Amino acid sequence: MKKFKRLIAIVTVMLFALSIIAPAFAQNEATTESTGSVYDQAAKVLVEKGILKGNEQGDLMLEKSLTRAEILAMIIRATGQEDVINDYKDVEPSFTDVPKDHWAFAYVEAGKDLGIVNGYPDGTFKPDKPVKFEELCKMLVAAKGESPAAGKWPLNYVRKALDLGFFNGIEDEVGIGDVVIRGQAAVAFANAFFQPEKVIVVKDVKAVANDTIEVYVDVYLNNEPATLEDGDVIPLDFEIKNASDETKTIAVTLIDSQASDFGAGKLVLKTAAQTPNTEYKVYFKGQDTGKKFVGAPANLQVAKVATDNLKTITVTFNDELDTNSVTTSAFKVNDSTSGFTVGVTADKKGAVIVLDNAATQFSTVKVAVLANTVKSKYGKTLASDYTANVTVQDTKQPTVTKVEALKQNILNITFSEPVIPPSTVGYLTWLKVDGVNQVANSVTPDYVANTLKVVLTNALSAGDHKVEVTNEVKDFAGYNAVAYSGNVAVTADTTAPQLKDVKLVYTDSSKAVVQLIFDEDIGSVSSVKINGNNATASISGSTVTATVNISLGLVGVVTIDYTVVDLAGNTASVTGVAKTLTLDTSPVTITGTSVDSSNNITVTLSKPIYNKDGNAAVKINGTSVGYTVDTANSKIIIPAYDKSGSCTVVLTGFYEATPLQLKVADLSFTVTLPDIKRPTVKAVAYDIVSANVSNVYVVFDEAMNSDTMKNVNNYILNNTVKPSSATTISDRIVKLTFSNDVTNGSLIIFGVKDVAGNEVVLTNQTLTTAVQALAIDDVKFTAANKVSVTFNQGILSIAPNAFYVTDGSKNYYFSSASYSVGDTKVEFTLANLNVPSNVGGVYTLVSNGTTIKSIYEKTYTTSGNVWSNIGDGIAPTVASVTGGVGTITIAFSEAVSIADPNAAVTVKDSAGNIVTATKTTISNGTNVVGILITGLSKGSYTVTVTASQVKDVSPAQNAMSSDYTSGTISVQ
Repeated sequence: MKKFKRLIAIVTVMLFALSIIAPAFAQNEATTESTGSVYDQAAKVLVEKGILKGNEQGDLMLEKSLTRAEILAMIIRATGQEDVINDYKDVEPSFTDVPKDHWAFAYVEAGKDLGIVNGYPDGTFKPDKPVKFEELCKMLVAAKGESPAAGKWPLNYVRKALDLGFFNGIEDEVGIGDVVIRGQAAVAFANAFFQPEKVIVVKDVKAVANDTIEVYVDVYLNNEPATLEDGDVIPLDFEIKNASDETKTIAVTLIDSQASDFGAGKLVLKTAAQTPNTEYKVYFKGQDTGKKFVGAPANLQVAKVATDNLKTITVTFNDELDTNSVTTSAFKVNDSTSGFTVGVTADKKGAVIVLDNAATQFSTVKVAVLANTVKSKYGKTLASDYTANVTVQDTKQPTVTKVEALKQNILNITFSEPVIPPSTVGYLTWLKVDGVNQVANSVTPDYVANTLKVVLTNALSAGDHKVEVTNEVKDFAGYNAVAYSGNVAVTADTTAPQLKDVKLVYTDSSKAVVQLIFDEDIGSVSSVKINGNNATASISGSTVTATVNISLGLVGVVTIDYTVVDLAGNTASVTGVAKTLTLDTSPVTITGTSVDSSNNITVTLSKPIYNKDGNAAVKINGTSVGYTVDTANSKIIIPAYDKSGSCTVVLTGFYEATPLQLKVADLSFTVTLPDIKRPTVKAVAYDIVSANVSNVYVVFDEAMNSDTMKNVNNYILNNTVKPSSATTISDRIVKLTFSNDVTNGSLIIFGVKDVAGNEVVLTNQTLTTAVQALAIDDVKFTAANKVSVTFNQGILSIAPNAFYVTDGSKNYYFSSASYSVGDTKVEFTLANLNVPSNVGGVYTLVSNGTTIKSIYEKTYTTSGNVWSNIGDGIAPTVASVTGGVGTITIAFSEAVSIADPNAAVTVKDSAGNIVTATKTTISNGTNVVGILITGLSKGSYTVTVTASQVKDVSPAQNAMSSDYTSGTISVQ
């Protein structure tokens, strides 16, 4: 019985795959005349399948009726399951009229178990009764695993059988109540189970992803166009072979039904990973379709982020990388783009992050790969940022995995992980060759390759040598290396260094810097001449940088003389060699960043840059800061001692200090800085409470440590008196109480620390400022919807609804108030008012009685106080810059005064050169509203407006808040 329970699912799936509702056996004139009746065609198919049998004379008796038992036996045979009938020969009878000795007993029992037949309500089956049309419909529908149509018996099964096409060709010959003859049954069986297969013709194939192809097909049935349906083809029908080596194949794993469009003949096939740019052939059911496609590259993905040591973290990708795209700017470590460098693994599938400072055991490091940065060798990038947290741990000793002689005086020692050499120059206690400790010119760690490159002072002789590395070498977890001893073969180096390339790095009117790049490391330089002129030279690996006091401009060919010696002592002395200079046109990138103990940020660049036109800037969190350019070493040093926390640094407006003088795209990175700035005293003021009580308020410039701020021992008045108490007003303000008059006294402040532990700069403050009543000094509009209120002392707390603005007929209210504790100026934002740039004399400020507190504990609670005629503090701006025929027009946001248009505006062409042009002011009849620039040639320009030269015409004479530089302006 268990075997037939499984059979139900198998039969249902098999029959569904074989069923195609099309009138393959429909009777027509051609069929009848040339091949016999539709009965004969169907019967022939069933005979070939072993389902229909004739008598001893070979007569198929197609006009005779069939019994219910006979039709059921035919269905069992049609399903290909007759071999399991024996499993039912000994079961207990289910029907009273089908005993075990009946020839169809096992068929009937199997048919009942499959749900094909149910029998009659009286417990009988009536096996020998002629089968009727509606009974055959029910049996076929059930055998096919289909559900009946809506309605009652027998119409529900009859309608379903007709819908499925079981009686195509003979619909008019059968009906409910009719006894079915053998010929009619043959047609029904052929239509239900043995329709001819569709012919599939592949007409096109294309790859749409590294694991997806689209196959376009035409479909035919009896040589007529047909429709492709889900299930007509399976993945095993397809085979994909390498066009150049057909033994190499990739599997078709899935037909994506949702993405496919069967009606349009489009199949979407999922495949195993394709080899990019490899040509493939497509086979269908073992036949070459003649169609080919080229494998698509995979989308770049991070496969793994892992580490087994404290110094490096390896990010492994699913494809080989474009090594030029693996830069520090593509990664973040603990949300910072500084504090590490990156390299590429030997197989080019991994990026190795080398931490400037080794991580601590069992700490968690957050690693991010930024979207659209790292590229595969096929140009694919990550669609979105990838972030992973890595637990860093190292629990094993480093081991030496390989020692090789790169040159006679260069040993390269590879370890299982990054290590720290005990010494990097001179006598090496940790390295012996043939039992003798070696002396080195240098020992250079490569934390990406896990190697120590040892340049020996004395070259080794050619032949085999015994190399020993002692356990003095340690990894970054402090574990000693496993001692190593092994042989290394040294090959004699007799080849002099060869000059591979010459690059012009920099030139001006009196100097040029040229790089001579050799095929191996250079040990010393005796002389270098450029075009016959002596040059000074420095060495870095295989590159000799020569500086000569002549200008080379963009000259293409130079004559070079040089005498250099490689590390093995081979000399190359060349005179008068002509070399074509190459110019580096690659973009400037950040190759490294570091921060020293004084918060000086050093940015290392791929090329030198400089402030060509005076418009370059370095900004930290949007604010310009000072900087120093070290052109010779391609670095910028940015003092940031007063900055702390996460800082975004942007380098903008720089040009390459190279012959091409290309403008550098903005460069940015994020760095986390510790708070090292010592706090200072921002203000002090005293308040005489009574003859014997005085309060002194001390205001610091940042949040302070409460315990040190409240310590009375940190304050001394007139060198002797300590306050009787110290009370914090806020995290920046302390109130000191004395029992005597403090007027004009001298207050020494020391020992108070900020929250980062930095101690205040020792200060001696003279108490000359007495606390006054809190009052308003000035009120101005600073923007269309902003009002600035200036008080006579710093503010501790204030609410947006402390004031409102009125024009006499309507009131306007504030939605927010912006200030820092201790600021005398508070900027309010209006919720329902926007004033013009030249506002003045219309609006007044009114207080509403809300309490305002100052840092000196003074309050302002008056209701209805009026500050008349809110002033104009809105600075003019550049409203637009437009190009015309030979002209550029600059329009301002309001009427302005400009003393000298030539001093106010600078015009530059697309190469960054200052252009001489005529500049005149534009007037609206009364006031200046713009500047017209004339006499320009056709081309692209930028204009810069100097802020200090442009002021509005209000009594306050507000100047532009900052210089303005336009985008590219096209002049016709």
